[in-house]
Amino acid sequence: MGGANAVLHPPLASAGTFPIRLDRHGTIVLLGDSNVSGSRVGGRDVAFPALLDVPRTAGIDVVNLGRGGGTVPDRVMATSASVPPQLVIIMFGTNDAAPRWILGRQKVVAPDLYAARLTAIVRSHAEQGAKVLVLASPPAGSVAMDRRIAPYRLAARNVALQAGAHFADPAEAFAATRMRADLQYDGLHLSVAGQERLARWLDQLLAAS
Repeated sequence: MGGANAVLHPPLASAGTFPIRLDRHGTIVLLGDSNVSGSRVGGRDVAFPALLDVPRTAGIDVVNLGRGGGTVPDRVMATSASVPPQLVIIMFGTNDAAPRWILGRQKVVAPDLYAARLTAIVRSHAEQGAKVLVLASPPAGSVAMDRRIAPYRLAARNVALQAGAHFADPAEAFAATRMRADLQYDGLHLSVAGQERLARWLDQLLAAS
């Protein structure tokens, strides 16, 4: 009732040292699609970046640059933060995969092109002194859609490894038994419960000094 649950599978192995140590009163910037922006669930105030406890208790600003329908951009995105971010969290791939196939309006971004664009963004922010955490796309609510997204999840991890960034797989957040659906009925967009679950999982990967 209330939506769909994500297809369960073992999460991809994480990379980097966790928890990621953050200075108090710094800035975190998030880049991604509607699951970052919350555009399909009620807006930024109920999306997982706004629900993170670690930044809030440490006085860390969270700048949410997620955009509904977004694919990994072909140019480096300006962060619009008042100070350079200490951490950039990136989660693209669902729209790049166009998982609805002929039923959707998205065009497939080739996995190699996705990887090249993501690499440029990761390295650009790293060169500016930010720590970078690449997240795989969340699992989808059907086997067919999840299979279409899978190459982009793998590509995200490979990019993180090659660029020396941190990597984590949100599939880990949705592996436990749950009473409420983590996805909306389309099987792609996180529900309110899914946003909350993702925030609690991500909090475990962060620590304020």
